[in-house]
Amino acid sequence: MNSESKDFEKIMQRLTEITSTLESGELTLEQALALFKEGTELARVGDSLLTEYGELAESYRSELTALQSVQDGVGNDSI
Repeated sequence: MNSESKDFEKIMQRLTEITSTLESGELTLEQALALFKEGTELARVGDSLLTEYGELAESYRSELTALQSVQDGVGNDSI
């Protein structure tokens, strides 16, 4: 598991903790606002990581498709 995956998992864990704490209803307004701010910042970072992962997956898919096309072309040469 790479460090970005671990970072994403930590973000998700923290967001779950924040959600549970906010839902408890036991916070002052100031505490709730601070946690909400932290949560929105974490969500932004998590979204950015997911976008990067999606772009990386698309790049791998494109490379795989290109390699398959080359392999298919190699077997179809007639001499």
